[in-house]
Amino acid sequence: MAATPAQCSTCMDGYYKEANNTCSACNVLNCEKCSGIDKCSSCKETFIPSLNNGDVCISCGNVIPGCSSCKWSIEFATSNSLKCDTCMTGYVLLN
Repeated sequence: MAATPAQCSTCMDGYYKEANNTCSACNVLNCEKCSGIDKCSSCKETFIPSLNNGDVCISCGNVIPGCSSCKWSIEFATSNSLKCDTCMTGYVLLN
C-alpha cells in the first residue's frame, strides 16, 4: 500500500497548496510566494513583478541600472512607474 502524502494547512515560501492540501514548488524563478505552479503573488527581495507578465519576477538592476531595490508606484492613478528605493554600491539615488 502506497503512503499518503502529508496534508498541509499552509505552505513554505516558494510553494503553493494543491487541491489535495499538499505543497508543490512554484515554477516562477525568484518568486517568494505563489498561488499556483506558474502564478507568482510576491517576488523575492530585489525583484519585482513584470508589468507585461505579472507571473515573472525581474531584477530591479536589469530595469534601472545601478538599482538594487525598487517598487512599482502608481502616479495620478493612470500610469505605473518604477521607483528605485536603494542603489548598488557606487551609485547615488536622485530624486
